[in-house]
Amino acid sequence: MYKTMALTLYNISKSRYSDEKKDNFAKYLSTIFNGNTEDYKILGKYTIDKHARLTIRLMSDIDERYNDECTICCDEIENHESVEQFQTLFEIVREC
Repeated sequence: MYKTMALTLYNISKSRYSDEKKDNFAKYLSTIFNGNTEDYKILGKYTIDKHARLTIRLMSDIDERYNDECTICCDEIENHESVEQFQTLFEIVREC
């Protein structure tokens, strides 16, 4: 019987993608989790355990919360790399 693997940050870090942006993000996660790090800060604010199951609902909730908490001024100051990483992660979750 085929068992599907839950989509987690850790599982993404062990995967490779044909899309360069997604593959670079997976490699980035891999470098983070090679040490003793057990979690990752999505958008630099929201801590997620590396083994937590990622769902569209969770990603949508994080996106909504971020949009509610941050203003245009906040976005200008924020590191755009973390926003791009979130968008890439959201794409991976949507595809699974």
